[in-house]
Amino acid sequence: MSEADLTYGVDRYKSPLLIGLWRWYAPATLKNVGDDSDLISANAVANLLREAGFQYVEDLTRHLSPFKRGEIPDALQNRIMRIFKVDTGFLDNDLEFLLRPIEIDYDGRQVKIRYPLLPAQPVTADVVLAAFRITTVKDSSARISMRIGVATNDFLAPRGAADEKFCERFVVGNAALKDDLNDDQKKILLSWLTASGVDANLAMEMLGDDQFRLELHNGIFDRIEEIVSICGSDNLTDENGNTFYIDGEEEKGFSSETFNLKIEKQILVDIQVTTETTIMKTTLIIEGKKKLSIEIGYDDLSSIVSSLTDSPDFEEVFYILAAHPSATVRESIAGKDKINEETVKMLASDSDAVVIRALVKSDAARLNLTTEQLIEMTKRDVDTAENVACSFESYFNAEAEDIAEALAQHSDPRVRNAIAGNSSSPKKILKNLLKDEDPRVRASAKQSLE
Repeated sequence: MSEADLTYGVDRYKSPLLIGLWRWYAPATLKNVGDDSDLISANAVANLLREAGFQYVEDLTRHLSPFKRGEIPDALQNRIMRIFKVDTGFLDNDLEFLLRPIEIDYDGRQVKIRYPLLPAQPVTADVVLAAFRITTVKDSSARISMRIGVATNDFLAPRGAADEKFCERFVVGNAALKDDLNDDQKKILLSWLTASGVDANLAMEMLGDDQFRLELHNGIFDRIEEIVSICGSDNLTDENGNTFYIDGEEEKGFSSETFNLKIEKQILVDIQVTTETTIMKTTLIIEGKKKLSIEIGYDDLSSIVSSLTDSPDFEEVFYILAAHPSATVRESIAGKDKINEETVKMLASDSDAVVIRALVKSDAARLNLTTEQLIEMTKRDVDTAENVACSFESYFNAEAEDIAEALAQHSDPRVRNAIAGNSSSPKKILKNLLKDEDPRVRASAKQSLE
């Protein structure tokens, strides 16, 4: 690559086509570089709050709570964004590395294809924060989740005329290299490959190879991750000096459109729930070339809820649907690990056994259920009582010994047997169960004491 190739706007093809790029993390969590954990220490959370200008987590939550996803005011976004920084490869002047040829193994040979884009002007990046939440977990640590995106200005341009046609069709256009191509698309791709230095006969052969086109597509679009990313600011560290990065589901692409339009296109499906006293109406909204609204029943809603990512980003949806009149829907919510304390409390008092059976097995229940809630739930359903008895020691917010003692006196021998067979049961309880009226319970207690 020549010196002129690396200079903005100097001795290069003058294309009217300018291209930006975007990267959208949704949902995502903040992770520690040191151990790849998404549990953030109290020290790091304190640094985060101080950097953003908040004293407590509750203070931050109070400022965020009035706003729906995607509606956080710019001023509040700017405060929270102090804890992040944008890493842009081009700002490090490592252009030669970022614009290196795409290398693809094809039929036993390595094919090098020049990258179709060059920087036409210095790059700047804009960030949009659509959602942000800090959830306290245990031992004063927290999980930080968000929906966040970054977009650059239109700073890239095609290298030459063949690159321009290729980019118009396959980079910012609607055509996808990984899909079947029509004759016109094949002609454009063939012209670009030969202009990029690929032998014409080989290029003709590769046009019909699905795997080659997929790797070519990935080679172009995966470069976005090297060009721009978001991570924790240098000032945001834990007690060991480790910094943080963002990890989660993401989408990325090139565009000559505005970033806001791109964000709208990522949120393809929306669920609206309307509550009026005991009536709940659920509407599925699908946005594409046209907008469709479909009222859905409890069975379809339950399927949708089950398929939703088990993430704190859906806490509000889970909370609303925990009051749905269908036990099937409530059961789907109860099985989620990332529901908040209010949702757990609501489901703990549910009158349907299938709901509380699902709830006691979830991580959310283990973090939030109290001794009183657990004991009360075990009185209402034998299966629930047996499940709790098998793992009573795993409920962090409850007194394990009190639960074991209560279940050791349960009227159903199946529950008492679960306590007797649990090696975590206190010895004094196990010794009492050696005198149980049921021989199976006595045998299990004896085995646990051995």
